[in-house]
Parts: sequence; C-alpha cells; structure tokens
Amino acid sequence: MEKKFDELYSDAQFAFSIGRYDTAIELGKKALTIAPNEVKVYSLVGNAYLVQNKLNDAEQYFVKAEDLDPNTGERYFDLGNCYFGQQRLKEALEQYASAIKLGCRDEVMQKLYYVVGIINQLDGKRAEALVNFEKADAIDGLNNDRTDILLKKTQIYVEQNNLPQAENCALQLKLLMPNEFKSYQLLFQIYLEQRKIDEAGDVLAEAEQYCGDSPEEATEIRFDRAMLYCFMAENDPEKQEVHFSNAEAVLDEIEASPDSSELNRCEAILTRADICYKLNRIDQAIEFAGKVEKITDPELAEYAERARYTLIRCFSHKNDFVNARDYARILKDSENSFYKHYSYYAEAYASKRIAETAHARSNDYIGLYNAAIAYYRNCTVTSPGDFLAYLFRAKCYVDIGKFDKAEEIGKLLPADAQANLNDYINQERRR
Repeated sequence: MEKKFDELYSDAQFAFSIGRYDTAIELGKKALTIAPNEVKVYSLVGNAYLVQNKLNDAEQYFVKAEDLDPNTGERYFDLGNCYFGQQRLKEALEQYASAIKLGCRDEVMQKLYYVVGIINQLDGKRAEALVNFEKADAIDGLNNDRTDILLKKTQIYVEQNNLPQAENCALQLKLLMPNEFKSYQLLFQIYLEQRKIDEAGDVLAEAEQYCGDSPEEATEIRFDRAMLYCFMAENDPEKQEVHFSNAEAVLDEIEASPDSSELNRCEAILTRADICYKLNRIDQAIEFAGKVEKITDPELAEYAERARYTLIRCFSHKNDFVNARDYARILKDSENSFYKHYSYYAEAYASKRIAETAHARSNDYIGLYNAAIAYYRNCTVTSPGDFLAYLFRAKCYVDIGKFDKAEEIGKLLPADAQANLNDYINQERRR
C-alpha cells in the first residue's frame, strides 16, 4: 500500500508540475483513500484547486492540512492565499501572521511579505506596504518575484515623491530585466521627473540598443524620444524651437511608419498640435487637431475629444469665440470629467466674449454661467473631492463679477491654485 501511495503522490506531483491540475486532483484524492492523514497531499490538491480559482474547494483541503499540521507556517500561508483570493482580507492577514510567527522557507517568506504588502496597498496603507515590500526584497528568492516587488516599491516611492529611492529600485529592475523595455522606460520617466536629462537620454539609448525589436517597442521608444525633446524645449527656452523641431521630426516618423497603429498616429498628430500651440503656430495646431476631431471610430473617441479640447484652446487664442463655443457644446457630452468640466466653462466664457463684441451686446451668457455653476455645485455634492469643479465654479463667479463668492471658494483650493485664482480675480477687478 505504501508503494502504491508513493506512486500516486509522485504522479500527482508530476501532473501538477505540467499544469494538468484536474489529473493532479484526481490522483491526489486516490492517494488520500490510502493515507487519509497525509498533509502533503491535502496541500497539493488544495493548490491544484487554487490555481484553477476553485477557491471553496481549495479552502476545504487547506483547512484540513492546517488541522493535521498546525505547527508548520506553510499551511497558514496556503490558507491565507485562499482567503486572499476570496477577498477575505482580514482572515488572510490572520493566516499570514501565523505563518510569519511559525516561519516558512525563504521562498515562501518572500511571497508572504509581498502579498501582505499588496493587502496594505489595498487598504491605503502605503508606509506599511513599503515596509513589507522591503522585507520581501531582503529575502533571497526567485527573480520573477523580485521584479514584482521592485515594481511595487518603485510605485510607492513615486507616489511619495521619493524619487531618489524610486530611481534606485528602477536601476535594480533594469539589471534584473535587461531585455525588457518597460524597465528602461520606467527609469527614463523617473529621470525626467528629476530633470536628469542626460541620464534620461542615456537610458533611452540603452533601450534602443537592447530592446526595440518589435514594432510596438520601436514606436514606444520614438514616443519617449519625442517626449525627451519636448522636455528639453520646456527647460531650455533659448533652444526651444530646435528641440521642438526635433520632436516634430520623430513624431513625423511615427505618423508615416506603416507599423504605427491608428491610435499611435492620433497620439503623434495631437502631440504635434500641442507643440504648434506652444510655438504660437495656431493655424497649424488647428489643422492637426482637425484631422483627429473628424474621426468617428468609437475606439478612438478619446482622441477626438482631446482634439476638440485643443481646438477650443486654439480658437479662443485667436479670439474666434464662435468656433470655440461650438466645440465646447460638443464636448459637453464627454464622459471624461475634465473635458466635461472644461466645456461648461468654455461655452459660458466664449458666449460672454461674443456678447462683448460691438454687434452683440446681450446678457444671455449669464444663463450659461448659472447653468455651469449649478452643474459644478452638483459635482461637488456627489464628489466632494472634485477639485476642478470648485476651481471652475470659482472662475464662473469671477466672470460674472461675484468676486466675494469666488474668493470664498478659493479658500477650499490648494495654495498654488488659490494663488492663481486670486491673480485672476485681481485682473478681472481691474477691468
């Protein structure tokens, strides 16, 4: 009987290792008819159910394994994973705490701290998550697990604006994944955030050398190259036109490439429109944005809306408020909260400017401002943290001369936004 059990268990292990989970379960259950108290079989069958997301079945076997072997940390780790999959996070943490207390193999401990860190993140406890990711990172384990841990740590450091630590993690990721473009791209973005332009250029050159074999990666590298030139333009005003020109050349390559998707072409065209706007080449910006605004493909709807946003800004810049108003009215149907917020204000503002012309002195625009104010007020009731709704509502009050109300709302805004609003209030008061 012992020989038969060993054969069944060995075959079950092999079936599990090649992904034949149903076979592993079947063989494991047969083994349990011979040795009903063998903990390792309960653990094997439980994990076979777990990887198939059959969590209720997995739970039964993990509970039994834990009852039979209560002094081994791995049993609690297994049951904790089952509870985690069921979103029973409090119970999962209880199991993981027992696993940590009893101790597990290094590989399991690394995974354990990593999963606890994820639970901390889900609970909004970033500091606690970081501690557990650090503990996981300190334990020797598989590189696949370590890359996930480093990605999580990098994300938290970026959220905390601790960019030197984020850079350190991203550098480690690049060493672990020297052929993965995403590791270079992450480090590139962190360098840009720190205004380390030379380092950003160097890591992008590395990416071009060791990655970029696929058309998708080659396109991503081009976009990053264009982003780098735009960043250089913003930080080097004396050579702004040269840098923007270099960015435009790269974007032209993307637009002309047969490997570029329609989505990438839209992104390239709208980025060129933004560059033209910044260089005061407004008619060119309108021409570029107009190409994308006409697109009717539902999958590219967000680009058409972004084009309308650009067109509103361009026509407002040219004092063509009729066109600006018309595009604002279209954009009011957007499901994107920023575009929707912006369009309500843009429509009212454009209507006011039209009314101020010599041929159309009317107060009809007041109704649009009141409608916009009501819309923003409702937004702040349904979403109290909607910062933009407060800001646009305050600007509406400024435009209709209710400066005290605008200042009152301004007290709810962050310091820099309040300062900009106060500048706008003072400017309008002097008119």
